[in-house]
Amino acid sequence: MIGRQPAPSRARAIHASLASAGPASDGRGDARAGSPDLALINSRDHAQAGQGLIEYGLILMVMAIACVVSLVFFGDQLSSLLSLIASAV
Repeated sequence: MIGRQPAPSRARAIHASLASAGPASDGRGDARAGSPDLALINSRDHAQAGQGLIEYGLILMVMAIACVVSLVFFGDQLSSLLSLIASAV
């Protein structure tokens, strides 16, 4: 029932089947050993890593936009507050 498992469990099951296939399997989808194509497994892992990278990039972009917008609205007040602190020191 590998087809009904979530993606991480399916990847673990495929890796386990590759490990148990023995030395006849060279990781290139050898038909004799019946092992899956290792390049396909690696492409799925890279796609998931790319998705995480895009999510972090989007979060960073939203935070940068929020900082710029807050500086536009509160820039004058922040400048006067920093000037007051500098004169007090």
